[in-house]
Amino acid sequence: MIIFLILLFISLTLIVAMGYFISAPPYKGPVSDHFDGKQFINPGNVMAKGFREVLKWMSNRKRGEWKEVMETNYGEKPAARINDGVRITFVNHSTFLIQVNGVNILTDPIWSKRTSPFEWVGPKRMRPPGIRLEDLPRIDVLLLSHNHWDHLDIVTVKKINTAHRPQIITPLGVKSFLDLHGVTGARDTDWWDTVEVNRTLSIQSVPAQHFSGRGTFDRNATLWCGYVIHRPAGNIYFVGDTGYNDKTFKEIGERCAPIYLSLVPIGA
Repeated sequence: MIIFLILLFISLTLIVAMGYFISAPPYKGPVSDHFDGKQFINPGNVMAKGFREVLKWMSNRKRGEWKEVMETNYGEKPAARINDGVRITFVNHSTFLIQVNGVNILTDPIWSKRTSPFEWVGPKRMRPPGIRLEDLPRIDVLLLSHNHWDHLDIVTVKKINTAHRPQIITPLGVKSFLDLHGVTGARDTDWWDTVEVNRTLSIQSVPAQHFSGRGTFDRNATLWCGYVIHRPAGNIYFVGDTGYNDKTFKEIGERCAPIYLSLVPIGA
């Protein structure tokens, strides 16, 4: 019994230590209508589901066929630039290459085999990415919607930063995490902040209904968001990761009109 208790104590200690180690640094800034000084808050104070609700969903859901298919061809290499119109390349999950007005924008890039702090365990890729990492054109802007493992793959971000040196736009607090990993120069944005890309293109951070965290000690300690790419011919809305919030979507639609194209998540 004593040995069991000792092993249990050691296991719990290791879990807590690992949770602390992989947690991201918290944002430090002024209190707002969606930041209480320690944690960020969803529009309308909507709470994310807890662990109990997740377990209930996992036990009751009806799963379809889900098998690994890795023997498939990559998509064709994208054009270097698209100066007229818009071209969207879907890579995987929430990763899109948006080519518009001669600017190449990449969202939430994931090219790793797992979305996990470990290479040997954790959710693994069931399909190859739509295009090879080395086939990407010169990336001008990198958009990160939040710091979850399946949206901020630091291994991929480092590779893209080294190869392309893009302008990086992040929600509040995510810049500090990138700085820790040697990816410097990112720009944190709050909801409704706008970053000018050039004379005809700007990118605005917009609210989302979600949560954040990479470990057990950083729940909602950094912001999450979507982005609207403003351009003369109609705007492009990258939703990121969000639950449905009627009021928020309507506000974005009104404030960011006209929206020409939306990239909306419908599940993983």
